Amino acid sequence: ACANRELMGDLLRGEWNFTGFVVSDCDAVSNIIHSHKFVRTDEEAASVARLAGTDWDCGSEYVYLVSAVEMGLIDESDIDRSIGRVLTAAFALGLFDPVDVVPFSNVTMDVVKEHESLARQAAREAIVLLSNSREVLPLSTTHTLSVALIGPCIDDPRCFRGDYDPDPLYISTPLSALQDSTPFVVTAVHGCADVFCASNASFPQAVAAAVAADVVLFVGGITSDVEAEGNDRLDIALPGLQEELISQLNATGKPLVVALTHGGPLGSPSLLLRRLSTLLSIGYGGQEAGHGLVDVLTGAYNPSGRLSATWYESVDQLPPMTDYNMTAAPFGRTYQHFVDMQPLFPFAFGMSYTAFQVVSVSVASSAPIRPCDVVTVNVTVVNSGSVIGDHSVPVFFEYGAAGPYFPPRRLVAFDKVYGLAPG
Repeated sequence: ACANRELMGDLLRGEWNFTGFVVSDCDAVSNIIHSHKFVRTDEEAASVARLAGTDWDCGSEYVYLVSAVEMGLIDESDIDRSIGRVLTAAFALGLFDPVDVVPFSNVTMDVVKEHESLARQAAREAIVLLSNSREVLPLSTTHTLSVALIGPCIDDPRCFRGDYDPDPLYISTPLSALQDSTPFVVTAVHGCADVFCASNASFPQAVAAAVAADVVLFVGGITSDVEAEGNDRLDIALPGLQEELISQLNATGKPLVVALTHGGPLGSPSLLLRRLSTLLSIGYGGQEAGHGLVDVLTGAYNPSGRLSATWYESVDQLPPMTDYNMTAAPFGRTYQHFVDMQPLFPFAFGMSYTAFQVVSVSVASSAPIRPCDVVTVNVTVVNSGSVIGDHSVPVFFEYGAAGPYFPPRRLVAFDKVYGLAPG
């Protein structure tokens, strides 16, 4: 793409009238020669990228522009054009102005506190309640509860940071957040040294803590040490012996809440995760992950998240990675084509502490729907439970005749109702 004149010249600047500057993905210009073998020299790679419209190289390949000019591959005026675009943006941002006239140089702590509140909101709204069959949640806050907090992610900040995340001022972990909550007396045992959970040596200590507690909270999952750019997973199951530890905790008979961190979907070849009475997907919750989790555990926030990807039972339900066909055997890719088998948890699944009912659906027009039509769908949702809550309403389009380019169904819209009271 960084060497594509049609994309950046004809389309971006021509048809779309874009006047800003274009930055490459990091090392993308270097990849033109060293990975894609599109050209033969570094000078050619730098030249074709700049002439195509890539103004700024996130990498080191543009150091070869000097020798490229000397070789006659590019003119200085072509380089000056990019410099002008970059400097124009820098002037617009006030980077050359006195500090006292740049509003962004005097950000007060009030703004920081506001953003911390937003981070907490994002952390708790992202949590997905996958099961609550014994209604262990929300936990009672009217009397003191002893909590056995177990798992590799109870106080490891890496569990709540995704790939390519900035350094936060702090990270609220489940341990620190529960210790801040007065109704709980917490006993913390890792059980696993890290998410790879290579040893069961500490399992007896974890099980003993669970037996002695009123409720058990396991926090595990995966981190960017397991999944990241350039670090693909070979399996979607929980790493190492995590499932074995969860199984032993579940066998104690104590109320067990399992909360899992992840970016991509998780699987469970043994189907243990499906059998658990209380399961939460908490993603990578960021700096307020712990407080967001406690808000959901205590009912201070009623969970409203939905899965953004299908959770398959195992890689056995997935086509080979070498087959890019969306309808590839055995079952097809994504929720759009995975229709003949039961996944671990389906796309867009998510539960609540209350109950919602869609009581009416109507389409504003009865005319046949044609490509590119804008269709208004009116949906009435009723909270038929006893707790106030938020509710996301997904809208799927089902094709009359599915084919290789027309999946059986596709998500086309969604909306969220906030603060819907019972009745």
